[in-house]
Amino acid sequence: MIATAAEEQSSVAELISHGFASVRNSAEQSAAAFHNARRESESLARTSVAGRENIARVQL
Repeated sequence: MIATAAEEQSSVAELISHGFASVRNSAEQSAAAFHNARRESESLARTSVAGRENIARVQL
C-alpha cells in the first residue's frame, strides 16, 4: 500500500513537472513571438515615415 502510494505520488510529481515545462515553453514561445511582432511593427513604422517623406517631396 505504501509502495503504491509512493508510485502514485511520483507519477503526479512527474505530471506536474511536465506541466511546468509545457508552461515554460509556451511562455518562451510567446516572448519570442512578441519580440518578433515588436520588431516588425518598428520596421513598418520606419517604412511609413519614409513613405510620408517621399510623398511630401513629390508634393513640393
